[in-house]
Amino acid sequence: MPRLDFAWAALADLDTIYQRSIDDHGLEQADTYMGLIGEALALLLDYPLVGTLLASRSNGTRRRSVGSHVIYYRLLGNRLRVLRVLHQRMDADRHL
Repeated sequence: MPRLDFAWAALADLDTIYQRSIDDHGLEQADTYMGLIGEALALLLDYPLVGTLLASRSNGTRRRSVGSHVIYYRLLGNRLRVLRVLHQRMDADRHL
C-alpha cells in the first residue's frame, strides 16, 4: 500500500476548504465534510488506480471526486501524492 504524501498546495486547499466550510455551514458540518475527504483518501490508498486519468496530462495525474471537490493525485512509486483538492467548478488545468 502506498503512503500518503501532500503537496503544499494540497495542504493549503484542505485548510481553505475546512475554514470555508466552518464559515458557511458550521463546525460540525465542516468536520463531517473533512471526514468524507479523509475516507476518499483512504480509498485511494487501498485502490490508487480507481481515479480517472487526466487526458490533458501525460504524467499520470488522476482525479477522484468527493462531495463538491476533486482530489488530484499521482502515484509515485510507493507514494500517493495529492497535488490539489479543488472545487469541482475550478479549472484544473489552470491550477495544477
